Parts: sequence; structure tokens; C-alpha cells
Amino acid sequence: MWRRFVPGLFTDPGALLYVGAGAWQGGSTGLLALHKAGNEITVLEAWRPEIDKLLAGPRGHCVRHAVCGDVREIENVPLPHPRYDHAVWSHGPEHLPKADVAPVLASLEALADRILISCPYGEMRQNAVRGNPHTAHKSAWYPEEFQDLGYHTAVWMKREIVAWK
Repeated sequence: MWRRFVPGLFTDPGALLYVGAGAWQGGSTGLLALHKAGNEITVLEAWRPEIDKLLAGPRGHCVRHAVCGDVREIENVPLPHPRYDHAVWSHGPEHLPKADVAPVLASLEALADRILISCPYGEMRQNAVRGNPHTAHKSAWYPEEFQDLGYHTAVWMKREIVAWK
């Protein structure tokens, strides 16, 4: 689905920052396709066990660099590149308090040329999953909120927001 909104992720590959490892079944949306398109992928994940599971799993080969750190403190995280062509934050904003998201997006925009984010449409309750405290949902989002931050938006299957800049 991302090809429809941000085709450059696939037609103009480069250094790509992927925020959130998501090693479970269905996690790390699009990671394999982004890798196959030729992107060099750096994963930034806040919970070390999730990185370990991702790297040991069937999509581990897609990841060139894996860094443990909180996206809210990205300026202090030792990333392997000073700048990225693309940043993808799939199913991430809902895991932070609403007030934290605009500053994170500004940091990602300063770091990457193209940004793609996705999250559930509206409220989708979720507690911590598989012992990972970072998987609890802390905010609900609507397309207009991302539009107010300068993003183009689309709603996918009436349940997911895709936003890009």
C-alpha cells in the first residue's frame, strides 16, 4: 500500500531509518519490500529484546544496522548515518503521548528527506504486548492532526492512517 503514497521509498532507494522493530508476526510492516527495493535499513527500537527477535527471525537479513534507542531522544542516539533518504515510522505515534509526537516528527524531518508514518485510525486500545512496555497505546490519531503538521494523509481500509511528507 505504501507504494501508492510514497513510491520513492521503492523507486529511489537509499539509506532508510525504520523506527520500531516489531519482530512479531505481522510486525515491521513493509520491511521485506523496502529491503528488496534496495534500501539500506537502519532499525531504531526502544526495547532490546525486540531487536534481538527481529535479527534472529526471517526478516533479520533485511536490517543493515540495528540501534537501541528511544525515538524521542533521536538527537542523542548514535545512528550510523548523519542523514537518511527516508524515515518510516509504522505504527508508532499511538505508542507515545500525543504531546510527544510533533517534536518526534520534527526530529525525523530534520534527519530524513522523505517521511512515512502510519498508525491506527482513531482509538485502538492496547496494553503492553509480549512483555514490551513500549507496545501499549497511549494516544489516538485522526488524519486532520497529521494534516495540521503538514502531512498528506490517506485512510487505508477504514482503520489505518498513512501520512507522508
